[in-house]
Amino acid sequence: MWYFCESNYLETIVLSCVVLNVVTMAMAYEGANAQYESILKTINLVFSAVFIVEAIIKFIAYGLIGYFYSGWN
Repeated sequence: MWYFCESNYLETIVLSCVVLNVVTMAMAYEGANAQYESILKTINLVFSAVFIVEAIIKFIAYGLIGYFYSGWN
């Protein structure tokens, strides 16, 4: 698990999700129809799930103190 957390693969995925999440948050606008807002909300929930899974994986790999030692986490 530690090797997976230290790999560039995970870092690239998480950084891509952060960028895409910012883009989808910027897509919201006042007066949007309900279906559009529902889609953006669903996408936001998917990104939240990805970030929660990432945190759990890193907690398992690094432990509590090791997780908070890194400023990236």
